Amino acid sequence: MRFRRIIQGTSFLTFLVLLSLASNHAMEWMRVDLFLRMDPLVLFSVLLSARTFVVLLVPALVIAVFTLVLGRFFCSTLCPLGTTIDIFDWILQRPRRRYGPKGARPDFRSLRIAKYLLLSFILGASLAGVSFVFLASPLSLATRLYGLAFFPAVSELLGIGIVGIREAGRAAGVPILEYTSVPVQTFSLQWFTLTMGVLILGSGLMTKRFWCRYLCPAGAVLSILSLRPFWGRRVSDSCTGCGVCRRKCPMDAIGGNPMHTRFPDCTACGKCARECPAGAVGFAFMRSRPVGEDSLFSKHRRSLILSGVGGLGAALVSLNLPGTLYSGTGRNAGSSPIRPPGALPEHDFLARCIRCGECMKACPTNTLQHIGLSSGVAGFMSPVITPRRGPCEPSCTKCGSVCPTGALRDLDPEEKIWAKVGTASVIRKKCIAWDLGRECLVCDEVCPFGAIDLKRTPESKAPVPFVNEKRCNGCGFCEHACPVPTESAIVIDSKGAFRMGKGSYIKAGRDAGYAFEVKQPSAYGEEGNGENGFGKLPPGFDE
Repeated sequence: MRFRRIIQGTSFLTFLVLLSLASNHAMEWMRVDLFLRMDPLVLFSVLLSARTFVVLLVPALVIAVFTLVLGRFFCSTLCPLGTTIDIFDWILQRPRRRYGPKGARPDFRSLRIAKYLLLSFILGASLAGVSFVFLASPLSLATRLYGLAFFPAVSELLGIGIVGIREAGRAAGVPILEYTSVPVQTFSLQWFTLTMGVLILGSGLMTKRFWCRYLCPAGAVLSILSLRPFWGRRVSDSCTGCGVCRRKCPMDAIGGNPMHTRFPDCTACGKCARECPAGAVGFAFMRSRPVGEDSLFSKHRRSLILSGVGGLGAALVSLNLPGTLYSGTGRNAGSSPIRPPGALPEHDFLARCIRCGECMKACPTNTLQHIGLSSGVAGFMSPVITPRRGPCEPSCTKCGSVCPTGALRDLDPEEKIWAKVGTASVIRKKCIAWDLGRECLVCDEVCPFGAIDLKRTPESKAPVPFVNEKRCNGCGFCEHACPVPTESAIVIDSKGAFRMGKGSYIKAGRDAGYAFEVKQPSAYGEEGNGENGFGKLPPGFDE
């Protein structure tokens, strides 16, 4: 039990450290998305939706193989969401309440089939090339919960603390932390992430590990693989039948007879062995493999099939709803969303993207955000570039390097420059130079590709901007820095974007007549880390 706790704690801390290092350019050699690549649900879902085996998901295959031997060990040792649930179950635990004269408690065992129904629904949708895995993948949920909610909240609190210390120092006449600040990332659709987190963690009020027992589809995959493990719980003849192990089991994996174990539900946590007063419970390799609980599936065969068909139908409907796949982002009707550089063609991208938010956590300029329903149901929660929040730094390749499924290609810096994501266009009715005849050089000064040409026209009193589409990469520096309030006078859409599953972006760009070259360093510093300009006003404007 103690050894398992050490492994669980070490695994959880490793998950948090890797996630915190996602945007660290010095750690690009490290696969910070390791835990996401260990999710067996992601493995099988992407295998069906993308119609190909993704080499990046080999760790999930390794977990699946070990599960065949050791049972559902992943849930109690390696899963960060499972560890979080354990922590919150301990916090929420109250004095045991008695429901009735004999102390009976609510029986949720009829819900054991729910996780298999949810798994069938997700895999059914995957057959149509639509990934709904983000709705319930524990690793995707944990990454969003910690990367997009927990870490920003901690950064905000640290910032408040630094301000408090600084003001206290000034009051005492001692300068402290005068030039120290903590950058805070903000993300859209946080309500969805937080709602899911509250529901999952709050379900511990009903019973321990409610999510893991009854709803987790990744747990369902592991349960199927654990039907007949080679290693697991064994009870000796010294068992007195006291039932302590059954009452203490956090997964309700022990039946009315303490000698029997429901191995698909057992996570090998070892609590039964630790609590057994007779020392009759242990874990070892079996002399003969146990008989799996096939009756659960035979009783609900029709429901499982209907759930899979329902997932397939929901996917087909989502693909054919108005606005799906090629809808705009709310600015230019008819254009597809502005995806991160290296994104696969839209259908392939959505088939692989698990909406984990790892690319958003890694993005140093905070431009990557979840999209709502403006790209259709099939594109819900997928990442898009939002230039008004921040530009796409030309030298940064973090989003592709942390993508666990290859939905974003891992490009080297030179190739990334040619991965055109869109094209800028000037809205003349809003432009200071075009509409008011006042000089404004901002878009030209911040463009790292030199794609803005300032020219005089007969009807203009000042030089006005024109976009050279052959040099425009779609990075969004111009839109981000435009001083026009609310909507910028120069905006990016996905026109001319390169979406390639394979091949060289450099070759494709040159064949199309483009000439991408970084003419000047960006205002975000050499590596786009925000230290030399993040959050500051564009050139030519004073604070």
